[in-house]
Amino acid sequence: MSKTSTTPEAPKTLAAALTSLEEARAAHTATQTELASITSRAEAAESERDSLRGQFEAATTSVDAMRAERDAALTELATAREEGTRLSAERDEVTGRATRAEENVTRLERLCQVRGVDSKAAVTSVDGNPESSSTAADLRKQFAEISDPTERAKFWKANEAAMLE
Repeated sequence: MSKTSTTPEAPKTLAAALTSLEEARAAHTATQTELASITSRAEAAESERDSLRGQFEAATTSVDAMRAERDAALTELATAREEGTRLSAERDEVTGRATRAEENVTRLERLCQVRGVDSKAAVTSVDGNPESSSTAADLRKQFAEISDPTERAKFWKANEAAMLE
């Protein structure tokens, strides 16, 4: 059996050995240069990787902060919507009260008209004192316009002190 060797055949002369040595040195230098280039590119790639890793971590932190802001905004929006719903319900309630008050005023004006009482007569408070905007002369005039004896008596009783001033 013959053995195959990977080593080059030994040169036969000194000149051939020197040439072979120079070729090996040149190949070694080229290999060293290529290795230095590869090492430099690897170091640059590692530096780029580290930079990208830092950018990724910064972006992740930024995204987390934005998510927290979004969550806070959504909570604030939900609170605002609840407040809007509550205010809408209050508005509806106040509108209903106003409508009922208008209906009551209309009914009272009709009742005053049926009974012959001036609907613009002085309004008296619960304690029987007329509103301060009515003067004695106004009250006497209103009293004279009331034709129903019962309403006249009520009006007189409620406004007597102010009418006699």
